[in-house]
Amino acid sequence: MDMNKKKVLYYILFYIFLIKINLFSYDPVFLRISPFARTIGMAEAFTSMSYGTYGLYYNPAGMSSILSHEIQCSYSMWMEKINYGYIGLVFTEPLLGKIKLGGSYSQFEIENDGENGWTPIDWSIYDSSVDKIANKNFSLGLSCEFFDIVSIGLSYKYNLSNVGKELFKNSTLDIGLIANFLMSEQMIRLGFLASGTGNKLLTKDVEFYIPQNYLIGISDEIFLSWAKFIISTDITFTPDLIALYKIGFELIVFNNIFLRAGNKIGAFNHMTYGAGFKLGPVEVNYAFEEYENYKPSHTISLLLNFGTPNIDLKIEPLTFSPNNDGIMDKIIIMPQIREIARVVSAQIKIYDDKENLLLTIPLKNKHIKLIEWDGRIGNKKMADGEYLISIAGEYEKSGWTESQKIKVKIDTTPPEAKIKAEPYKTMPNKKKALLLPATFHFVVNDLSGVDKWEFNIWSKDKKRFFTTSWKGNVPEIFKWDGKDNKGDKFETNKEYFYSLTIYDIHGNKTETKPEKVLILTREVKVIYSSYAVFDKNKSSVRMSAYKKLKKIRETLLKYPDADIIIAGHTDSKEAPGNYGTLEELSIARAKALKFFLRDILGFKKRYIIVQGFGDTQPIADNETEKGRTKNRRVEVMIRSTVYR
Repeated sequence: MDMNKKKVLYYILFYIFLIKINLFSYDPVFLRISPFARTIGMAEAFTSMSYGTYGLYYNPAGMSSILSHEIQCSYSMWMEKINYGYIGLVFTEPLLGKIKLGGSYSQFEIENDGENGWTPIDWSIYDSSVDKIANKNFSLGLSCEFFDIVSIGLSYKYNLSNVGKELFKNSTLDIGLIANFLMSEQMIRLGFLASGTGNKLLTKDVEFYIPQNYLIGISDEIFLSWAKFIISTDITFTPDLIALYKIGFELIVFNNIFLRAGNKIGAFNHMTYGAGFKLGPVEVNYAFEEYENYKPSHTISLLLNFGTPNIDLKIEPLTFSPNNDGIMDKIIIMPQIREIARVVSAQIKIYDDKENLLLTIPLKNKHIKLIEWDGRIGNKKMADGEYLISIAGEYEKSGWTESQKIKVKIDTTPPEAKIKAEPYKTMPNKKKALLLPATFHFVVNDLSGVDKWEFNIWSKDKKRFFTTSWKGNVPEIFKWDGKDNKGDKFETNKEYFYSLTIYDIHGNKTETKPEKVLILTREVKVIYSSYAVFDKNKSSVRMSAYKKLKKIRETLLKYPDADIIIAGHTDSKEAPGNYGTLEELSIARAKALKFFLRDILGFKKRYIIVQGFGDTQPIADNETEKGRTKNRRVEVMIRSTVYR
């Protein structure tokens, strides 16, 4: 046989060997060797269980569920002359916030010692120079999770294989999907895998295309108080539509002891067994697989987890007021736990502002979504101030991890409020009266902030006269023009009450003590001597007084909304003339001045009141001529709520 024909024969034989042994694809024929003790112990029913470094080999979608950096080293020995070593690493830190990465390297060798029968290889068909068959495999995988339910992954594998001195190369792309469904006390996982995509075996002379396999799997993780029980099954469909079945079981006791068994059904049936233990971040597994016509295989795997998984929580609101008023009495704590199925226990921790632990709340149901806290530890109500809250979880492999501490604030203290009003005027009876327009100065302090406020003014008979309210902070200054909410003016020289009511953002309420105050309008009073404006004992305005009276126009224009009151006065000795009484004379003079303002100066639309008091309101002594001159007068009072 010439050399080229011998090479082609080698290639065909090696191709058959790969299909039979199927070391580097996912077709689970009976001579396949897995690199992991855990998967061998469960009969490789692992398509839906492939989280972490297992995903690099079985289903790359499972890498998304990695919670801490994971390294796995494994060694398989079969029939003394077959050795298989594997090392894999997956990083928990995501790329671009979503994508998990991992890589692995494995090496496989079968030695030829010149004897036949102890391995599935008939060495007599090879040239005598072929002393071993070897393979090196490099894998790179990535996966991405969506909505905490579905993960998609890709795994690229590159193989270098040797038969004697001949080198073979092949590369494959595996595409996988895993869906997780969390129920009350169990987790259902569904897995799908298309393996061997683009797979081909190459040399410089020959290339072979290796068929694809398709796998589907389902697993059920049942949570018990002291253990977790897992049932998993896979079905593999080969190119010739032969279905191969695997079923595996795993019991995890107290999160530290592992017992496994499985059964393969396909080319022929056989059981698998395994066990393991966990000590801190280190997990050691052993598996035993017995074959009908060959010696059993023994596999030991070492799994190391380092780093802690991310765990988080949300709190709403961040400030609350536990005073049993029905408004923001509690906060809602929302645990954000990934891979709950792999959480052994979880607890909420509450600290004071110096990070001293005050309270631990165990989560008896780790699936709980909402936890309420009413600001109490036992029966003790916590003081106002800042507190820190976190969640801690214990995971199967990586141990305890704790979220960052979130600051919350307890605020049951109502706002502090003071009011100062101005300007005040001291009356002749020594009482203080508030003049309008009035300015109210509000001084408000609150730990958390004001939600809404209301300022009220009411009369002595407890009828509300004026109200203003708003959401948000209280203004430092509020000006009031003396009108009610309908635009009507108050009655001057009467007592009113005012107070400020404030609600902070937690519903804590403060109402200032009602302040009683005498309220007056501001008055501009212009006094004219009767003899300067009117003839003696008469009410008609002198022509000579026009110039003097016109000067009041500028003053009236300053107060467009003012009430104008014209009051006539006489002395006690003045004769009423054509009028019956001094009161009638004083009223007539007031009316004459009103006519002047309306018809001569043009203030026709102004509200003008006329009054006549005769000699009843003297301002000087009527027994002297000088005093009587002062008492004979006409007063124009401009009573306004707008002061300029």
